[in-house]
Amino acid sequence: MGVCLLWLSACAVVSPVVTPPALPVSAELPQAQEGMDKNYWWFVRVKVVWPEEEPIAWYMDVLLAHQLFKPVLLKYAHDIELWRFHRRAGRDKAGHRFSFIFYAREATATAILNNLAENPLIPKLMGANRVEKIVLYEANKKPNSAIEATSDKNWSLTMQRAWPYFAMGGSQVWLSLIDQYAASAEHSLTHDSLENNDDIEALLAFYRQIDEKIVTTWEEEGGHAFLHHLNALFGYGDVAIYERRMIRF
Repeated sequence: MGVCLLWLSACAVVSPVVTPPALPVSAELPQAQEGMDKNYWWFVRVKVVWPEEEPIAWYMDVLLAHQLFKPVLLKYAHDIELWRFHRRAGRDKAGHRFSFIFYAREATATAILNNLAENPLIPKLMGANRVEKIVLYEANKKPNSAIEATSDKNWSLTMQRAWPYFAMGGSQVWLSLIDQYAASAEHSLTHDSLENNDDIEALLAFYRQIDEKIVTTWEEEGGHAFLHHLNALFGYGDVAIYERRMIRF
């Protein structure tokens, strides 16, 4: 399924001049217990800086998805069976955290994590006080091979096993929207046009604009394009929804 991402155009990482803190360039994962050819779930968590009294910088998730994780997905498209993004922000210990979760063999996971450890984008964002840390190897000490391992345990086992495919599809749609808006922006970020740009604020401003377009798309089209057609797929049956705000389909 990762092949679905191959049509997305490659996007270069902007290289602002910032002196970053050091990140490990490589590390070994603990050897999986059930064989080298088995898929396991792996996690990459980026903690975004969220100062008190400041709004959530949701655009940082958009930036990370497009600039940090999309190149990995393109490079390892044939080796990742399942993947998804997870976004959350709360005034708690976890704070604002953006996660990339993928299901692959240990060798693939090692290559991906080492690739991300060597990527210059995160140190630059850390140096600019936009990212607090990236959690790579320590988040994967006990990989789990069960397809349902990362699903909500309150669901039925059948739903737990099916849901990762839904989550990947939703993440693909979200990333595709980001990619299309980035490519069509008036000042699109490309290697040729911005390779000498040393202002990280330009990068942040660009993805603020992309995030605004994504929010508008969800507000104006999400109800019909996603929720209505998902409802239709399940035969327009009744569904229990627990929500504290208005919902329109």
